[in-house]
Amino acid sequence: MLFKLGFHSKSNVEILLENEETCILENLLDEDDIIQEAKAHYGKLIDFLCKSENLTKMIDFITIEIPIEQVNDLKKNNNQKESEIMINEEKLQKRIYKYPRVAAEILSCDIEPIYTSIVNDKLLMTSLFDFILQEEEKRNVNLSNYWIRVVTCLVQRKPIEVHKFIMTQNEQFVIKFVNHIGIPGMDELLLKIISCELYDLIVSAETNRSAKQQLKLRLMDAKDNSDAVNIIKQAVHWWVDNGIEFKLIDKLTSTFSSDYHVNVTRILSEIIRRSLQYNLDITKLNPLAQNVLSDKVLVKLMDTLLANNQVLNEGISLLHTLIDTSIDLMDTDFDENLPNAIKVILSKLPDLVNLLKELPTDNNNTLVLTFGTLNPPLGETRLKVIEFLSSLYHIRCEPVEKALIECNVLNVVIDLFFKYEFNNLLHNLLLNIISFILSGDSQSLKKNLFVDCKIVERILKANKLNDQNMKEGNKMRKGYMGHLIIISNTIVTTANSDDTIQQMIKDIQGWKEFVDTTLSERNAIESRQMGSDDNYLHIVSVSSIQLPPLSEEEQKEKEEAFIGFDDEMEESDNYVHIPTPITPPEDEKADIIGLSNNSTSSTVNTNNTTENNNDKEMQLSDV
Repeated sequence: MLFKLGFHSKSNVEILLENEETCILENLLDEDDIIQEAKAHYGKLIDFLCKSENLTKMIDFITIEIPIEQVNDLKKNNNQKESEIMINEEKLQKRIYKYPRVAAEILSCDIEPIYTSIVNDKLLMTSLFDFILQEEEKRNVNLSNYWIRVVTCLVQRKPIEVHKFIMTQNEQFVIKFVNHIGIPGMDELLLKIISCELYDLIVSAETNRSAKQQLKLRLMDAKDNSDAVNIIKQAVHWWVDNGIEFKLIDKLTSTFSSDYHVNVTRILSEIIRRSLQYNLDITKLNPLAQNVLSDKVLVKLMDTLLANNQVLNEGISLLHTLIDTSIDLMDTDFDENLPNAIKVILSKLPDLVNLLKELPTDNNNTLVLTFGTLNPPLGETRLKVIEFLSSLYHIRCEPVEKALIECNVLNVVIDLFFKYEFNNLLHNLLLNIISFILSGDSQSLKKNLFVDCKIVERILKANKLNDQNMKEGNKMRKGYMGHLIIISNTIVTTANSDDTIQQMIKDIQGWKEFVDTTLSERNAIESRQMGSDDNYLHIVSVSSIQLPPLSEEEQKEKEEAFIGFDDEMEESDNYVHIPTPITPPEDEKADIIGLSNNSTSSTVNTNNTTENNNDKEMQLSDV
């Protein structure tokens, strides 16, 4: 009611806006409640901010950096008074820190008139996107974050207008944009601008009713949906024509930081993954996703990753994405028509295996640990390569199995298993591979495991080496023995139900003895209750033995030993011990007699009847 009658106090923003001729943007940005008023969509403030000169200032605040050195130069200026220097320094500090932050917050407040004013003014759009034309070394981290936030909001609210503006640019725009791809958050912004997901949603909407409704919501702000659909399709083709995928792969080199590698890998992975949300037919994917999955791009990608171990280490997640999407896209004749991604990966499989065999080129490749020195250590890159190769075994496809056998992948991994005896991550990967082979139907992989790799013979050899190590005074077992026990049990269990495996291992010398002795003993120890010891097990085993029945004489002697036992127990229950009273001196008798007459409950507490209690009181009174 007070607001309607005009009795509420005016905010500083309202007071400043009353005189628009003297009001300037900087004064408004100095007010603490400016952001709150903007979010409340205060009409007078929105009209003021939507003016071209004010929008230009706010865009300049988040795109043009004022070097901090100017503050130091200002302090060194001897021609100005100290008061003037302090005033100018404060203004400069606000221009560097406060104004960009407040301007970015206002431009991200989801204010429709501001976004409309920006996209309808080509000069403002040019000024906004000129930020990416700056050199990479000169960019400011804070301004980069502000710019990404504002442009992301603009793309979400006005995607069609942003696409129209970008398509007026040339290839240099793409190059400059990719040059800044290492900035955190720039990867997600590029995905939104390219709009591959919208393209696939448009294609899916032609046959899917729910996709059609979703598309209508996404294009709610567009005046003409048909025109918006055409612009989105043209925008995706524009990025493809300017070779965005090749320019991204070019950043996967050692000359660029890991931030570039991670962001590029994520962009390429998300382009493929998001496209498959709506279509599982590769011919209906958006043009950019089809290009990424083409032979030309995949070969360049694999060559780039294999050129540097560090790049491979950070980009191998993209190979996992390619494998997963290829499995999703496979059809019934998968054995004959392999997807392009799997074909290219299999062609580079020898290079990946050679990477496992080669020693790291790092000069400082010695790792000192508590159990010894590793020279060289396995390394993160080789471990990730083994993890990727293990995923290939999950593709139930004859050409893939054949390539794995020809490249001797399993044998190389087994060699590393025994070489790095304390690397549990590596041991788990081999265990998963062997478990998958034994549980599968591929006879070629089983033959490769038992005949070519001689896994049983290597288990027996490792067990002997472990026994020798224990006898030499070193009480610590080999680090891989725990996993070898699990692998051995898996082999035994599988052989009981698989005649083919049984035939391959039955003639191996020492295997049956190992199973009956070492393996069974170890299984007994590991199945023992935690915290128990050998004496406990002996007691339990003895108590569980069934003794022969007693003879009549023995039974009679046993019964006679317990005759009268119950009667004695009953007597002991009724028996109450009354202590012998102590005779006090003569001068204390009177006090005791008086005390006994006044006391009725200070006697010994027993379970006898009331009659017994009275007898005891009489005894005390007699004393």
